[in-house]
This record gives sequence, C-alpha cells and structure tokens, in this order.
Amino acid sequence: YITFANNGYYYNSKFIKSIKESGIERYTHLSFSKHALSEETCYMINSTLETTIKNGTAKRLNGLGYQICSKTGTVGNENGNTDAYNICYSTEHTICTWFGSDNLNQTMSPGISGATYPTSFNKYALQKIYKSHIPKDFEVPKNIAIVGLNEDALRENILEKDNSSSHKEIFKTSNIPPTTSRNNLDVNLSIDNFENSSPILKFRAKRQILYTICRISNNNLQFLADITFYDGPVTYIDQSANSGQIYEYFIIAKNSNQKKESNHIKLISN
Repeated sequence: YITFANNGYYYNSKFIKSIKESGIERYTHLSFSKHALSEETCYMINSTLETTIKNGTAKRLNGLGYQICSKTGTVGNENGNTDAYNICYSTEHTICTWFGSDNLNQTMSPGISGATYPTSFNKYALQKIYKSHIPKDFEVPKNIAIVGLNEDALRENILEKDNSSSHKEIFKTSNIPPTTSRNNLDVNLSIDNFENSSPILKFRAKRQILYTICRISNNNLQFLADITFYDGPVTYIDQSANSGQIYEYFIIAKNSNQKKESNHIKLISN
C-alpha cells in the first residue's frame, strides 16, 4: 500500500532505523526503492480505494476533508470473525490496524469487522496526525483521462466511450475504449417483401434511441409506431396499408439532443 501512495515506488520498510551503543552506531537501516508500478496504475487503484470511503466498507473514514484511500478486510470461520483490519493511506502516511488473536480458533465479539473498530481507530489516528495540517491530494498523472462510458454497452460488459454519458471512469490514455456507435442516428430502412398485401419494413434499432415509423399517404403524415429500448433487428408489418395505394415510408430516430430521418422509400401496396 505504501507503493500505491508513492506513485509506484516500493520502499523496503523496517521498524528499526538504527541501533546505537555508547554513542556508537552499530546498525543503520539502508533504505532502497524500486519502481514497481506505473503512476497511472497507482492512480487508478487509489481512485478505486477512495470509493470504499465514499460508499463502501470504510465509510467511517468519511468527512476528514482530504484524500484518503482505504481497504478493509475481515476473516472468519463458521464460529465468527477471527481477524479484522483496515489499511488507509494519504500522500504522507500509511496506517494499518489489525484486530485479532494469536489463537487462530478464537473468534472476536460479534459486530467486529474491518469496517468497524479498525476503521474507527484509523480515523482517530488520522485526526491526530493531521491536527495542524492536511496532506496534499494525489497528483493526476499526465497519461490519465476521465472517460464517459455508454451505459447500454456496460450492461453487456462492453466498454465503449460516450462523451455524452454521465457514467465516468478513469483510463490510461493508451487504453481508452473505442467511441460508441450506439448514439449514431443513421437508419437504413428497407422494404423487400410483403405479407398478405402488407408492406414489411426492416431496420436495426439501438437501445437508447427512440424510433418512430412514419408513413405519408395523400400528403398526410402518419405516425405508425414507436420503437424504444430495443437493440437489434426490427420488422414491422404495416397491416393498415390498402392495396393499390401509394405510400412513402421513413424512420425518425432521435435521442435527447437531436433527431434524424432515415432514407425514404415509396411503393404501391399490393
């Protein structure tokens, strides 16, 4: 977790920094660092662990007024919880609090989990540490982008960029998903056969777009049907068409921002 807080640099941690005897330093811990993770990866992990405080298991750390990342954990067996911990970190400090016992079979009192006492203790520690100042926020790496995602695609476990979406996620600039085509209002209408003298209209719908099937007859515009919340091929039979009558068909596709007409097709109904 220190590595996450330090933009991907791992530091070997020791409890003993030095040992002195009669004023002579007998041991000194020599610290070293290693670049283990990219800044972008760490930033995305940090952002994820921030959400555990906003709406996850570490809610007791909420309201501190500065950026904190946190991970809670609870271990147990059929008799109850045996271990509980909370790890939290800022840009300056990393704290880990563990509740448990050396006896692996000994369970804790009911209600103790990573989300309760360990998290509350860490909040108390943070309030003491930052009593006179607050830590800086985590810096956003230059290769990080906040991208809107198409929510219909997400429901299908597909990532598609959608600038109009309110659902935002963080990506490396090298991994930004392709722009969605689901907001494209283009419609290719076809009428290639009849059923019992009724024209059969075909087009492909996209879930978040409203489609209105339109017909013009004797210069009168008629709205035949609305197609909503559907993704895939649409087949519509115009059972109200009269034999020998000239009709012009087209589709109006619209979303919250704009609308567009499809190609127009004229025919004489059988």
